[in-house]
Amino acid sequence: MSAIPTMKDPSRRRARLLSLAVLVLACAPAAVAQPTNPILTAIPPNTARDLGAYTSEPVCGVPIGVTDYSRFTYDPVRHQLLMFGGGHATTPRTDVDAFSFATLTWTSAYPPTPESQLVFSNYDPALARWISTGHPIARHTYDQLVLDPGTGDLVMLARGHAGAYCTGSWGWESGRVGHYDHDTRTWSFSPTADNTYGGGDPYPAAEYDPVSGLIVIVAREGLWTYDPATRVRVQRLSYSEDMGYANNLVYFPPSQRMYYIARGSPTRVWEVVLDRANWSASTVTELATIGDVFDSDESGFAYDSWNHVIGGGVANGVFRAFDPVTRRWWSAVMQIQGAGGPIGSQAFHALDFDPVDGVFLFLTGYDDGSRMWAYRYGAATPAALSIDDVTVAEGDAGATSAVFTARLSQSSPLPVTVAYATANQSAAAGSDYQAASGSISFAPGITTRTLSVNVLGDTAVETDETFVVNLSGVLGATLADGQAVGTISDDDAPSIALRELAHASAVSDDASAATGDPGADAFRIAQGPRASYEVVLDGGSGDLQPVLERLAADNATVLQSAVPSGTGSSLGLRWQNTSGAPVVNQHLRVRSTGCGTACGPDDTYRLRAWETTGSIPRFNNGGTQLTVLALQNTRPLAIAARAYFWSPSGTLLAEHAFTLGPRATLVLNTTSVAGLVGQSGSITVSHDGGYGALAGKAVSLEPATGFSFDTPLASRPR
Repeated sequence: MSAIPTMKDPSRRRARLLSLAVLVLACAPAAVAQPTNPILTAIPPNTARDLGAYTSEPVCGVPIGVTDYSRFTYDPVRHQLLMFGGGHATTPRTDVDAFSFATLTWTSAYPPTPESQLVFSNYDPALARWISTGHPIARHTYDQLVLDPGTGDLVMLARGHAGAYCTGSWGWESGRVGHYDHDTRTWSFSPTADNTYGGGDPYPAAEYDPVSGLIVIVAREGLWTYDPATRVRVQRLSYSEDMGYANNLVYFPPSQRMYYIARGSPTRVWEVVLDRANWSASTVTELATIGDVFDSDESGFAYDSWNHVIGGGVANGVFRAFDPVTRRWWSAVMQIQGAGGPIGSQAFHALDFDPVDGVFLFLTGYDDGSRMWAYRYGAATPAALSIDDVTVAEGDAGATSAVFTARLSQSSPLPVTVAYATANQSAAAGSDYQAASGSISFAPGITTRTLSVNVLGDTAVETDETFVVNLSGVLGATLADGQAVGTISDDDAPSIALRELAHASAVSDDASAATGDPGADAFRIAQGPRASYEVVLDGGSGDLQPVLERLAADNATVLQSAVPSGTGSSLGLRWQNTSGAPVVNQHLRVRSTGCGTACGPDDTYRLRAWETTGSIPRFNNGGTQLTVLALQNTRPLAIAARAYFWSPSGTLLAEHAFTLGPRATLVLNTTSVAGLVGQSGSITVSHDGGYGALAGKAVSLEPATGFSFDTPLASRPR
């Protein structure tokens, strides 16, 4: 029997390879430096593609399909899959299989140990290897193959099955932890660390922890770490959990936690919280999961870095996904691209995720043809997530709920989750509102969810105050608008006006004390949600020298001052209310810088008001039609504007903010706006350009026939 192979010094190689692997482990598709495969990238969401049958060289005269009880693991250093397994009489494999993403085929990484050498005299039980070749003996690898990106080694932590040979059955051997170097195509073994993990579990689950650089092993009787660089194993926790065996451990980067998924009726999940500064403080806790909880046989799972879920468990053409944030299971019946099928069920643990092309790869079992499949999880057109602004009256005491609506641009066949948290602006948490944070989830088919923030009442006269609700970490959708403004409307200041302006109002007055304070008059003006307004002061006479201002709810803070409009002393105010709530506590003030408190009946002016929001009663992106929105700024000054798109039932589908220079034109294909593909309804447009400043229309086109239908932009009649 030969001596134990000398462990190579991995430090230099570890530093070299880690820089390559970190691109993949960053879990962002745009950060990966490997070439994509056009066949894989063309797979639509929630669709699988048959990549062909898995075959390998026969051993002991028996053709081999899938290696029994094995798994494969993704190699982020070289962008390939590696597989080693077997352990039954029909699968005494000693070679590593490598899957190329360029050719989408499996090939043996090296010639296996010849059948003539699979004899007891060539057997090394201490290392569980063949002496002549140094290859490990065949074994069930389950979820015990881990690729260490630091050394680049494929690390095998599974014990050997000495009964899987052509000429005899010799039982099980623990052996030592094996390291496969893909550059030299050779195996070496740890000097002391064997493959036993407590007395009752020969088949734990292992996963690489990128935070500590260690491999974490979770078993029924404890938690261990293995250092691939020093090849030292340490037990960190001792416990006794009814966790089963031959299950799966998956690292979840968003929380830096791991999840142990156990087969059974039903499938069970343990959350592994790692305290890397004090390993003994780590915890392994079974979770109460919700959703499409299912019964499962031996299977495999992996982290989907594109959709931020843990997926796998393929059975009878159904794919399972677990969201650790909400602890919810989801299921999806996989569609098939091209020929092939039915898909069937995956073989043992043979599944992993390709972060370059964004697909899962898995093998099906013998009964389903031992075929290789690629599957892309997700919806065909990701929904766009946004959250509405809210305005709420403050109240004099207690708490009033500000209810924010988060909405998806379309229903999703897959779950959507997002985290939220409040943040101060002019309002302060604790005195003006209660800070809030958490997460919300959209079940498939649901497009709106609400969250509440408590606003604290008082009797102080103050300006309106604002805070924000920020969305983050969205899973299953794109983030179109991740911030909502909550406006706390002060309702403590008394109204300073007896008169109110509305659309098409016209008021002629003087600055005497007869209708207000000497030299100053005030008017209420109510504003609808997502609307725009213009107020013009003209016709000034005497010593007036007027000033026109828009005041905040405290009746003192000036929100906006009018600018010259037209000729002479004419002044204009133009603005948008972009929030989803009406504004009812603002005033307009006319004051004099000329006559002041001495103003009399001869110091006159005229005040006119209009709502300037334009409307288009029809757009249609349904069927084969698409709608183009064409708008022109007819004025010599730049304007800011927003187009709002509404469903036939009045639900806001999307909004598009834009700026137009003097006399400039906007031509917008509305299907390019997130959430408008396949939608129809109406459009409103608010702007700060004054009444009639925008002209335009929506043109619905039928590309195949050239048919078009024009719907003009209309303003409210004066």
